[in-house]
Amino acid sequence: KLLREYFFFNGRQIPQEMKRVVAQIEKRVPGGVIANRARQILWLAEEEAGSWVGKQLVVVDGLVEEKEYAKALDILDELLAEKLTVEVRKIVQTSRGNVKEAQQEEFETQQVLQKQARSIQWSKASDMFNRREYDAAVDTFSLLLDTEYDARARAKISEAVNLAANDFRRQAAALFVKARKARNEE
Repeated sequence: KLLREYFFFNGRQIPQEMKRVVAQIEKRVPGGVIANRARQILWLAEEEAGSWVGKQLVVVDGLVEEKEYAKALDILDELLAEKLTVEVRKIVQTSRGNVKEAQQEEFETQQVLQKQARSIQWSKASDMFNRREYDAAVDTFSLLLDTEYDARARAKISEAVNLAANDFRRQAAALFVKARKARNEE
């Protein structure tokens, strides 16, 4: 029975029947050669199951390095759904906690980087505005809509549009005056 259970062992979780058979053998012939061999077979199965979990944890570590936190958490959740020993379950849970922590740190880092990028965009847009490059300024301010700069960006866009319109009116008036002078001189 023990060998049959070992042969059908899936490499992930040790069958309860295997443990039960080993316990029966040890009870019948404690300390005997057969009991020792049965314990060795069970130990081999435990090592194989532990090796499988170890391989899965190596995959998780690789995914974390690639910042694929969701995939890593999926693997860990699948592991936790298995019947694991208490020690292995603790290792997997600790690993899961570490992945969640790394995911949160990455999220916070990305938030800081995005905030810095928006600050740089604001500075560039303001510089364009001050150089009277209103079209470019409006385009750049538009990138800041729906961010913490939204209200200020909308105000600057409105101001840039009005100033650009005033510049066009001034240019149009100057052309009109120039055209009149040219007509009067003829």
